[in-house]
Amino acid sequence: MLDAIAADVFAELDRDPRLLTSWAVELASWLWFGGRPEQATALLERAIDAAEREGDVDLAVQLETQLIMFVQMRPREGQARLSRYRGRLAPDSTGGRLAAALGARWAMADGSAEAAVELARQALRDGRFVAEHPELLALSQAVLTLLFADRLDEAQTVTDQAVAASRRRGEAHAAALCMRAWLALARGDLMAADADAHQAMDVARMRGFVAEFPLVAAVLIEVLTARGELCEAEAALSANGIAGPLPETNWLSATLFARGRLRLAQGRNEEAVEDLVELGRRLEQWGLDGMPIMQAGAHAAFALAALGEAERGRELAEADLVHARRWGAPTAIARALRGLGAATGGAGGLALLAEAAVLLEASPARLERVHALCDLGAALRRANHRADAREPLRGALELARRCGAAGLAKRAHDELQASGEKVRRYTPFGVDALTPSERRVSELAASGLTNRQIAQSLFLTVKTIEAHLSAAYDKLGIRSRQQLADALGERAGGSPPVS
Repeated sequence: MLDAIAADVFAELDRDPRLLTSWAVELASWLWFGGRPEQATALLERAIDAAEREGDVDLAVQLETQLIMFVQMRPREGQARLSRYRGRLAPDSTGGRLAAALGARWAMADGSAEAAVELARQALRDGRFVAEHPELLALSQAVLTLLFADRLDEAQTVTDQAVAASRRRGEAHAAALCMRAWLALARGDLMAADADAHQAMDVARMRGFVAEFPLVAAVLIEVLTARGELCEAEAALSANGIAGPLPETNWLSATLFARGRLRLAQGRNEEAVEDLVELGRRLEQWGLDGMPIMQAGAHAAFALAALGEAERGRELAEADLVHARRWGAPTAIARALRGLGAATGGAGGLALLAEAAVLLEASPARLERVHALCDLGAALRRANHRADAREPLRGALELARRCGAAGLAKRAHDELQASGEKVRRYTPFGVDALTPSERRVSELAASGLTNRQIAQSLFLTVKTIEAHLSAAYDKLGIRSRQQLADALGERAGGSPPVS
């Protein structure tokens, strides 16, 4: 029945070019995210031809950029398509903003963070971008550019606007929640990332947008891995059908990367190498190996070092470090240095790990700083510099607990104990003991929202909100809503003494 209706709709669009160009993006989004990419591509191609015949350059570029993003064209192919409109497109137009957003993404492959950020800002400058592209696919290009350039505050502003716009339209958009989850993960706010990732998955399933599942599953697996919930991450792989072979499509790159990182955390090093090296091969084939989004080689270096293939690990990490230095963002450079340090070992490896930790001292990417401090402290301890190991390990333990990274906190705790320092038994406490849902509800309640308003914003029942708050009060040791802000604020103020 649905196919028959769709056939009638498409036939009508072919008879009316203006109707075709007006509805092409929305219908193509529905087709693509509904698992019909070939029909989506064909529809956009016809709409582009119609816009060209009408002489509407701005509209033609809007349709071109949507097609480029849907099919995940290689940078050179996408640039070649847009070059046809050079000199005919006003920068301060919808098409101009879209072209700038795509340019920002492409700059990650062979440009600098400064140049890419300027293009992202050009796309976002007047605040119209969120309203112009409710499907959020285009917006994500600019947001990811800001995120991987370490401009987290700017990315947060745009992401919050996207979530608010989705709610004003009466929907919880999986893409908006997914973007916010990635940003919270980068900041090291794992409870917030967990809540958003789980809600994004629920929304994607509810809406039946099968193409969104891999992207949402990727951030969910990353968050669960960072939280040390490895069994839950493995279950998420199986539940979303991504535990086995993955088709060669760029839409699954983040999924393959998340799975490789999970295998690394599980100590399944051979499987980690298989996934991460395969990802590197695919990215090189697509002309995306220079992007700082997924530094597959640097992560594979850890597993290869553990398998006794340090030389191969160094080669892969060195290649990622060249790209990261060209890009220039401290987080990307530090991540590549960590991989290279692990594969190099000895005094040279310690120097690389120390450089990574210094680079991240003032970084907003707290989780990456935990990794750097933990790696440095562990390497110093193994090199029998036990006294020197304690300071970075103390910092890693404190920051990991603030982030909600239980797995990393346990690792730092155990390394600190192995260094000879007396530490108390590791247990979650206070805010760390809250579940992601309890944390999210408590933060909204502390901000002044009523239970009914919280229920509406999270698409939950009032009774569920009351249950979450009651559990949170018990864990935080408080009795009233008025005490929530102070109790939650203690998370940023400090953890209990570690020695």
